[in-house]
Amino acid sequence: MKRATTINELANNLIINWLPSRADEQFYVPVYEKLLKRLRDKVLHTEELPAHTLFITGQPGTGKSTALNFLADEELDKKFHAMILNAEELLDLNDIDIIDVLLMFGFKLTENSKILQKKYFDKLSLIQEVQNEGLQIEETNTDVKLNTESAKGDAKLGFNIPSILSVGTDMFKKYKRDQECRQKTRKIFNLKKEDVFSLINSIITDWMQEKNDGKELLLIIDGLEKIREKEYIDSIFRDNYRYLVELKCCKIIAIPISSASSPEITSICRHIERFILRLKSNPLDPPQDESDDQRIINKNKQLFTEIVYKRIDVDYKNLISQDAIDEAIKMSGGILRQFIDILYTATVRVRRNHGDTVSLNDVVSGWKELKSTYDFAVNSSPVIEMLNQLKNNNLPVADNSEEFIRALQSLQVLAYMNGTSWYEVNPLIEKTVEIYAKKL
Repeated sequence: MKRATTINELANNLIINWLPSRADEQFYVPVYEKLLKRLRDKVLHTEELPAHTLFITGQPGTGKSTALNFLADEELDKKFHAMILNAEELLDLNDIDIIDVLLMFGFKLTENSKILQKKYFDKLSLIQEVQNEGLQIEETNTDVKLNTESAKGDAKLGFNIPSILSVGTDMFKKYKRDQECRQKTRKIFNLKKEDVFSLINSIITDWMQEKNDGKELLLIIDGLEKIREKEYIDSIFRDNYRYLVELKCCKIIAIPISSASSPEITSICRHIERFILRLKSNPLDPPQDESDDQRIINKNKQLFTEIVYKRIDVDYKNLISQDAIDEAIKMSGGILRQFIDILYTATVRVRRNHGDTVSLNDVVSGWKELKSTYDFAVNSSPVIEMLNQLKNNNLPVADNSEEFIRALQSLQVLAYMNGTSWYEVNPLIEKTVEIYAKKL
């Protein structure tokens, strides 16, 4: 990517699926540098805890994944091999189980070593065979029995180890898109979860021995914070969290905001780093120093502006007006991806109309176009009532309800963590919620 000199180039530079990496450092704005420094410090100075776990959280689109690409600096690289496991790329977050996470981590660890890959699949095959021979499940309430032969048949259909080995890294894509494969795989391995977990830990040890350079493994599990359904969030982070935290390596794990206050999580890591850029003062806990609070807000707004100008040639800043940027910042709610998406939609509109500058009116048209998509999700009386109550009070009625968690994960509700936690309705749907609530 090069810095834009035309409207078309600017539109292409605002495509939201592009995340700056180390190779694109000239486009990177260190939005969360202080937060990353705190994480690096904790990683570097907890060497006596080989299975040390750090949790981070943030709503989808807050810039967390981009920041994690820049976590490893020269000092950290001397002591750790940083491996990012992107759950969103490898797993279906709408249908996920702890077995999926463990298996995909094993695949990720072994994908570049034929020796480790053979050991991994051989051990999985052995676990599968032992499971098949001993499986005898009785469900007394339905009198259903699965005998050894039917279990073997299901196993063959579900997870054929040799064929997966021959497929190689394409297995990542197959597992994500094939629901039947996932279900049958879980059926085979869930009853042997402890064996799979022990296998992964032994592979971690072998992986570091193969490296043989004195460095430890730093595992960064990114993407799990985007799981939307309460059922899967509870399964991963309440019922099976120990299979993540007891992996024998230093870990940074992204978790949903709704899990950041759960006792299972806070008992392991009391201080959870939160990714969000607030653009307003806390209405529930007003700052003691208003001038300092406003300074922080202005700095955050400036970071948004820098993100835009990093993608534009220095001699072509007239491609977009400052009031257009300010409007996009206001309607973003502090969500970086939403900010970029608003500007992209506006810039495409200018390109379509053969214009040469993104104006305030273009941005207003852009966020209104996105608003129509968000409005469709405000589609039931319980959701409208919940959002309207939160809009008026900056607090949820029930912060662990399925409706509220889904609203957090889908960005209908935005969460802020400065001082006392507070919430607001996404600016894109705030007016819609107000209109619908009056009708109710």
